[in-house]
Amino acid sequence: AADTAAAAGYRTVIGLQREIERIRGTLFSGRLQWSHPESRLEAGEAETWVVRTVVAGGEDARLREELVERETALRLALARLRRISPVLADRASPGGASPEGLWRTFDPAWSGKTAIVEYRLSSGALHLRLTTDQGSVVRRVTVSREEVLRQAEAVTLALGDPGKGGGEAATMTESLTWLYDSLLRPIEGDLGGRDLLLIVPDPSLSMLPMAALIRSRVPTPEYAVQRYRFGYLPSFHFAATMMPAPSATGSVELRLAVPSGGNGGAGERIGDSYRALLERGMGPVDALAEAQRNSLTAPEEGLRHPRAWAGVVVLGGP
Repeated sequence: AADTAAAAGYRTVIGLQREIERIRGTLFSGRLQWSHPESRLEAGEAETWVVRTVVAGGEDARLREELVERETALRLALARLRRISPVLADRASPGGASPEGLWRTFDPAWSGKTAIVEYRLSSGALHLRLTTDQGSVVRRVTVSREEVLRQAEAVTLALGDPGKGGGEAATMTESLTWLYDSLLRPIEGDLGGRDLLLIVPDPSLSMLPMAALIRSRVPTPEYAVQRYRFGYLPSFHFAATMMPAPSATGSVELRLAVPSGGNGGAGERIGDSYRALLERGMGPVDALAEAQRNSLTAPEEGLRHPRAWAGVVVLGGP
């Protein structure tokens, strides 16, 4: 009976955590909606942003009330679970699988210079979620999915044939500038001096060279790499840390890279846990999140520290 109650309590806690993540992802901190600027400028012209303030309405108020209710319910559910099973309560404690939870265990000297930037394309907008050790903010760029993909394709095709010049080179420059305006400029004011950006791309943008995007073209081109350093976390999109993500389908491959080495078997532990969860019928997205949570709540310090596993994790379909 105790085991049944503990399992039910654990499922309740996990369900509440997911509800809280969903609500937090829906509430746009800052409430600014960006309209894309015209990037095809004549030499010497200034770039202009059209900014519309989005007034918080009844929907925001309802979501904030719902968030308070869910957070209160989560605290009570965790307290009940801890009385029944302290081990499961520790495993289910929030913070393990969310970006905010990871920042709390990073080296402050490193996290103060770093931001995770997640991208999600929808039919009529591009959503950007910036997460730092200070919290999260979401920006919405009013641009169509088709236009973003068209600009990205122009860049990748031009880079694939560097021998071309003339009109092709000019088109690539325009596209690189346009993409900077969409992908990086909306969060410039939120970075607070951070210059290491860990990119979680929308799957359709996974091949886009972020470092090559052009911030300005006059008097000479200024590339994103001149201002920022870039790292890539493609699998975080599939892990669905906060923003909705499509489920991986077909065969799934999990790869782990541990740059620091000496991780006390963290990679093997995550891989074994992941395979076991898949065998029990859990979907690949939930299995990866649970395997990561298990590693972060392990009693061994080497396994619990995010740098023991955060090298590269890749989920791929056929």
